[in-house]
Amino acid sequence: MICDLGSGPGYFTEKIAKMRPKAKVIAIDPDSRAVDVLRRKVEARG
Repeated sequence: MICDLGSGPGYFTEKIAKMRPKAKVIAIDPDSRAVDVLRRKVEARG
């Protein structure tokens, strides 16, 4: 499990997920709108 603190819209979260495809990557940001942007990107990609 990898946690990206202050993930924003997920620039590094996506890079981490690609580097470690078997790991669970958790994105945390105090701005819930940024996490919503990341969530929509992930859902769109499947």
